[in-house]
Amino acid sequence: MATTVFIVSGTSYVVPANCSLADSVEVIGAGGGGGSGNASGSFSGAGGGAYSKITSLALTPSASVTVQVGAGGAGGGAGSAGTGTDAWFNGASLAASSVGAKGGIGGAAGGAPGGAGGAASGGIGPFRYAILYNSSASNKVFGYYDYGASGLTLASGESLTVDFDAAAGAFTIS
Repeated sequence: MATTVFIVSGTSYVVPANCSLADSVEVIGAGGGGGSGNASGSFSGAGGGAYSKITSLALTPSASVTVQVGAGGAGGGAGSAGTGTDAWFNGASLAASSVGAKGGIGGAAGGAPGGAGGAASGGIGPFRYAILYNSSASNKVFGYYDYGASGLTLASGESLTVDFDAAAGAFTIS
């Protein structure tokens, strides 16, 4: 029988004595704070936190695992709002964790455009889909690539390259 655990506070989690494998661990970075308004009553929203997931994570029964639960960014009083903090599981930092997600950016002051969501590129753990989009088009998403259930993991500093061959009408992901 599967057990679902929600960690909503604290800095550590004690693995149950009868658990040596987590089917999956999901993490969501905290959202940024909303921005301050302008004279016409316009306010800017904040970005939501990123999401990361790892499956089949080996754990040591009864061990203490370091975690960080993201905290939402402070709202913008007279200025820009605060960024939400990152969240992670099994590591002393986001970069050292088994799985982690970036916090969202706070909204700008004076009703300017809202803050960006947590950067997916800063997440830790395998991912399954690469989303392809054109930021200058009205219909931005034009495709995706599915890596399958096992996903793909990039180490810190590694990158994913998508090459589009306009003549052949195909793209290559490497």
